[in-house]
Amino acid sequence: MAFREFYIPASVLNKKLTEFLDLRQGSLLVMDYVNKFNHLSQYAGTHVDTDEKKRDHFYRGLSCSLQEKLYTGNYQTFRAMMNAAITMEGLQRDSQAEWKRKRVATGSSSHRHTQKV
Repeated sequence: MAFREFYIPASVLNKKLTEFLDLRQGSLLVMDYVNKFNHLSQYAGTHVDTDEKKRDHFYRGLSCSLQEKLYTGNYQTFRAMMNAAITMEGLQRDSQAEWKRKRVATGSSSHRHTQKV
């Protein structure tokens, strides 16, 4: 009998497996999603017993925008896909921040102050 089955009740193992199967990135940062994914994957057994299965499940849990960006990539390993997702999110955040800066700069300079006489 394995350590896990001996010391951890089946109900807890089943709960953790369900958490893993239901895991979605949602509003989590990719790094937070990765940490939860890796933690819960220890309870997933045959669902992640190959790199391909792990990569597939990770991809399906990502946000739609990241799935779209990663779709055409031919990621050979889970690690490669995970690194690409982290990079893509960083680029996405940088792009959004730049857009906001430009919008604020353009908005404030386009309104000239006029004085009434």
